[in-house]
Amino acid sequence: MSYLNSIFSPLGKEYCTIYYAIMVVSFVQFVVVVIGSLMHLFSSKKNMMQSLVGGVTVSSISFVEYILARLAYSICTKAL
Repeated sequence: MSYLNSIFSPLGKEYCTIYYAIMVVSFVQFVVVVIGSLMHLFSSKKNMMQSLVGGVTVSSISFVEYILARLAYSICTKAL
C-alpha cells in the first residue's frame, strides 16, 4: 500500500516550476500568434474576412491556453 501512496501522493512545491514554464511558453506563443495573425491580415488582400476570423480564432485559443496555464500555476503555488 505504501508503494501506491508514493506514486499517487502530492508532489512538492518545486514542481510548480513546470506550470510556470508552460505559462511562459504559452504567453510567448500567444504573442507570436497575434503578431503573425496581424501580419497575415495586413499582407493578404483577398479573403480579408476569412483572415480576420482565422486570426481571432487562433488568437483566442492561444489566449485560453495561456490563461489555463496561469491558473494551474496559481493553484499550484497557493495550494502548497
